Amino acid sequence: ARKTSLRQALSLAVVNKPFSTIDSFEVKSGKTKDAAALLAKIGAGSRALIIVDTVSAETVRACANIQSVAIVKAKNLSVVDVLDAGVIVVTKDAVAALETRLGGEK
Repeated sequence: ARKTSLRQALSLAVVNKPFSTIDSFEVKSGKTKDAAALLAKIGAGSRALIIVDTVSAETVRACANIQSVAIVKAKNLSVVDVLDAGVIVVTKDAVAALETRLGGEK
């Protein structure tokens, strides 16, 4: 039931919310200013949900002070995360992880 509800929430989000896929999301410097610049560049504004497969400590630290951004690993993604997001950005590795977790195409 959890997989089905998450699959449906993601399907609705793709249709109804700004949704984009990027190659990777990494802030090597660990600075909030650099994270904000990267978010602006990819168009992730208010209530942004960044779904990643793996995330570095520097990236987490850089985004920690930005209240409108949530970074979630694909294996920990929940329906609540998807519903609360205003903008969803997914890395290509996270797409593969979500397909594996949710059972691929149906």
